[in-house]
Amino acid sequence: MHPFVRRLGVSLAILALLVGSGAGVGAAARAGRLIPVAFPFALALILVLRRFGAPAERWGWAAFTLWLGSTYLATGGSRETVALAAYGLAGVLGAVWSPYILAAAWLLHPVWDFVPRTLPVLLTDLPTACLLFDIPIGAYLAWEGYRGRWAARQQATTR
Repeated sequence: MHPFVRRLGVSLAILALLVGSGAGVGAAARAGRLIPVAFPFALALILVLRRFGAPAERWGWAAFTLWLGSTYLATGGSRETVALAAYGLAGVLGAVWSPYILAAAWLLHPVWDFVPRTLPVLLTDLPTACLLFDIPIGAYLAWEGYRGRWAARQQATTR
């Protein structure tokens, strides 16, 4: 398969996964099942993105890091817009410079979740669910960064 076609296919799959994840989180929130599905969803997302191979997986995590920053945009607060920009920057830097930036974004997100603010009823379980979702993903990213999973990508970006 031509590399361009493969990259395009993986990019479209990641996009579909992002859209599907957003819809799934919304459906779980509406059903009052956000907390019970958070940890299994984290494991499933890790397994699915891992199947794309190291470089594509790292870019997938970058995209999901941006998605993570959009969590509370529905509240309409300017803090949320700043957080989205910060998570977008973390996603790009994590993809091109260090996977530890991605790991830090995911591991620190639960702290952001507990910043006092008024949440819509639909999002009241989100801070607790994020503990169960973000921490395993952040730990995975840190562990795989430590193991050198993305070392070849890191070397390629420094040349």
